[in-house]
Amino acid sequence: MIMSLKIPLGYRVIENEEVIELKNIKEVFKNKGKNYISQIKKNDKNALVTRHKIRCPHCENFSGIYLPEIYEDVNNEPLRSEKEVEEWLNSENNLFTENAVTMSVKKLLTYSDEYLCENCGFVSKKSEDFCELFIETTDKELIVKRELKTLSEIADINWNIGELLVTFPMSEQLVFDFESGKVHIELISEKKVVSRVVTNNELKLDGHLLVDLISKNENLKRVLVKNFEEISGYKIPFELKELDFEMFVNLTYYNGFPKDFYDAIPFKSNKNVLDESFEELAEQLRNPFMAMNLLKESTLPACKSIKKLFATRSGLFFYIKECEQLYAFFKDVNVLRNILSDECVFSELVDIHYHNCQPFFDDFGSVADKKMLVRVSKILGFLISYAIKYSSLSEYAKNSERKKWSSAAEIAEEIFNSKFSEPGFSVPMHPVPANARIETIGRYTFKWLRTKNEYTKAGKELENCLSVWYPCGNPVVTVLMDERMIASIEIEGENVIQARLKNNNSISVNSDLYKTICKWCGMQQINITNDAIEGRFFPAFD
Repeated sequence: MIMSLKIPLGYRVIENEEVIELKNIKEVFKNKGKNYISQIKKNDKNALVTRHKIRCPHCENFSGIYLPEIYEDVNNEPLRSEKEVEEWLNSENNLFTENAVTMSVKKLLTYSDEYLCENCGFVSKKSEDFCELFIETTDKELIVKRELKTLSEIADINWNIGELLVTFPMSEQLVFDFESGKVHIELISEKKVVSRVVTNNELKLDGHLLVDLISKNENLKRVLVKNFEEISGYKIPFELKELDFEMFVNLTYYNGFPKDFYDAIPFKSNKNVLDESFEELAEQLRNPFMAMNLLKESTLPACKSIKKLFATRSGLFFYIKECEQLYAFFKDVNVLRNILSDECVFSELVDIHYHNCQPFFDDFGSVADKKMLVRVSKILGFLISYAIKYSSLSEYAKNSERKKWSSAAEIAEEIFNSKFSEPGFSVPMHPVPANARIETIGRYTFKWLRTKNEYTKAGKELENCLSVWYPCGNPVVTVLMDERMIASIEIEGENVIQARLKNNNSISVNSDLYKTICKWCGMQQINITNDAIEGRFFPAFD
């Protein structure tokens, strides 16, 4: 099946006219800006009301062009407006000549500034151009294709290495192959094709038109979601605002898992490329059925509590071998369940994955009794750090360490003095509220950070310590303005601990940003005080 979809490339100004009886004309001015009146003309009985609105090319939401100097009188002072309207109704003037309305028509005709959508937060420029996409579906593939009509369109494609001669007609397409799990991007000219694998590949696709449309245009995303679900047979567990091109690539390879699984995919730090040590395992985790078979074949206890835990924390499937090591060490289902239920367990599993802890597990497990094992299981992060240190020692040094194990106090001191290591690839970080979602309020978009990659990126953009944020710290929300990250908010329970701009600069309590943060906190039922903004009691993100 093939369908076409025309995607606007910029915002458009839409004109709307409505005939209203003169006796009801005063009602038009009572909605404080939401009517976006551009012009009013009258005859003996009726008035022709003209309104101008902007349609966002990404979410197709309509809103008026809000120009404060134009609408101030009409929309913010309804009593004055009512008086002026009354005078106009009693006059012989055909056109409503109040300055606000007359000016707005003139400005609307020439308005060409960038437009920030209050609904989705994306910035666009005025344009009548559009991109026509052709979407083809089969039992196993979804293809999104566009025709290339100019040399400039071809020149903007930065992933092509020049293997294909420019001969029109030409087209570019993205192929989502659910059988192989791979996504390909292709250039087609006559019968020749240049193809690149997108999945697990560092292609330069930033700013690419086809990729940007899939990431931003909600109408296109709705079409893709519907087709993804029909082809894969699984429902996508994300809202449209949470979906971008990279997520569609992930959903092609892995489908049917809950949302937290995608946070746990061990991508390299700040890149959408899988860590090499997980590539073979990833082939066996294409869907929940394959994942549960992998769990069934493991040495982990085949009990309901463990199966349920893996089903609810599905990111654990990436660390089945590490879980097997822990179970072989502690030899207790209840201890294993408690460990895997801890919110910081992924950073600990990463350490076991990266480092050879087996020498410690073997040596300590041979002398520790059950009571000692239960005690150290409650400080697993410190224990793993100590295990890494121990396993790197010479035999002589290991022997010296083993002599300390006869004293519970000494082993506890050694364990607590061990330092945590930073994970080298992305892992889930802090749990966020169940109702956490991307929210756009005016010019600002609030986004919860979920993975190590997201914290690393935020730390680099804001030039603060979020890039080395510890896995068991408080969750953080970033604030974006015009798609650019400008601030971060640390939250503990139901309270804002601190909120900072780039370089840990303070946020003025008189600023629009502060007022918007307060509004967002009210929506989320989170408390905020000036102390958190001014940093009187808490250190900044340094």
